[in-house]
Amino acid sequence: MQESFQRLTDAVDMLQKSLRSLSYDHGGQNAQKLFRLFDIRRMEKLTLKEFTASVRKGGKIKLQQMNVGEVNELFRVIDTNDDGFVVCDEFASFVWRASPDTL
Repeated sequence: MQESFQRLTDAVDMLQKSLRSLSYDHGGQNAQKLFRLFDIRRMEKLTLKEFTASVRKGGKIKLQQMNVGEVNELFRVIDTNDDGFVVCDEFASFVWRASPDTL
């Protein structure tokens, strides 16, 4: 149980760091730029499929580090207004959260 928790905590930390590194533009870190990388449909909200792409491709998190169920649960946690989508503010709050322990 403790190993599983540590694995997931490590994966969330790695995900946040990887996504932050993708957010840089001319003026520093840019949450909207980062969000647009994964908002494929340009609807200003991420579906579970788009969020999963941000985890796997953007965050470089492998299935062994965070399984499908864990990605789905993370999506539900980040979706604070429970509308079934992750908007830019929710995504940014997660990416720049100080510690994955607070999830």
